Amino acid sequence: MATRRADVPDPRSARTETEFVDALRALKDRSRLTYRMLAERAEARGDVLPRSTLANALTRDAVPREDVVAALVRACGCDEDVVGEWLAARRRVVSVAAERDSEAAGAPAVGAPAARTPAGSSRSARSRSGGFLARAGRTRGVRWAAAALVLGVLVAGTVLVTLVRGGGEDRQSADRLPPEGRVTVRAAHSGLCLTEGRERNKRSDRPLAVQNDCERAAASPPVTLLERVDDGIYRLKWSHPEHGTGCLAVDEGGTHDGYLIAPQSCTEDQPAQRFLVEPVDSPAEDGFRLRPLHSGKCVGFVDPAKAPGAELVQSSCTDSAEQEFFITARPGGAG
Repeated sequence: MATRRADVPDPRSARTETEFVDALRALKDRSRLTYRMLAERAEARGDVLPRSTLANALTRDAVPREDVVAALVRACGCDEDVVGEWLAARRRVVSVAAERDSEAAGAPAVGAPAARTPAGSSRSARSRSGGFLARAGRTRGVRWAAAALVLGVLVAGTVLVTLVRGGGEDRQSADRLPPEGRVTVRAAHSGLCLTEGRERNKRSDRPLAVQNDCERAAASPPVTLLERVDDGIYRLKWSHPEHGTGCLAVDEGGTHDGYLIAPQSCTEDQPAQRFLVEPVDSPAEDGFRLRPLHSGKCVGFVDPAKAPGAELVQSSCTDSAEQEFFITARPGGAG
């Protein structure tokens, strides 16, 4: 029988793939180990667990591979009986998801899907009032359409999910880091820069993260700061001369497409205020994708996406330049 420490989450309570990944995140958080420390502990035990692989596994709702799950659980200090419980729970939630998807499609289950994301759905951009720099009004948001990418590969009875373009940790850009401190964040698709704005539909007057002319953005508050929290994980902060410092976050901590990005009071251990800053070299070289840590999705723009004032929004990840940003150091230092 497995010997379980009180601080170790029980994977047997997970009913869905999302709950299983949430349990893995809780296991990592309670270990108080960084991605680097976990990678080193895994290597010492004979496992292979690159930091980039682990970071990507814990920022997506798709269930990680069995070898990644086993290596992470071992690196967190669990014995082999507990590792076996996690692997059994993984197989169970993947099997349940496969059966559910098969029933929805009206066909027999062949294997577990790599990822399950609503495709081609049209959603309203969701928003919230309150928090840092908040103004009046709650809004139903703006309509937009997002296409999701679903990729399933069955190899020797095991589903292998490849969601990092170009092979993930094998890419030279995987170790490229963004500058910290004062930064300029420029959208690759439009050449416009991150700054404060308002909803274009006028449904609220609260501050939001939008894109605008870079000279105008540099000349007006707030100043954008990039603060490292963990390996590959950052907070995007705004420093305003009147309102102080706040953190950009996904509205309401929502996990679906369509939630806007807005400033709020900074809170420790708030995943919706943390972003995986992922190096990418396609479609443009030396870019980054911003991926909310709590959802594993990407940050893009509300249509028309090239227009000045286009709001930043959480959306399913694609290969579009609308989800790629250039992050450069801004004169003025780290503070």
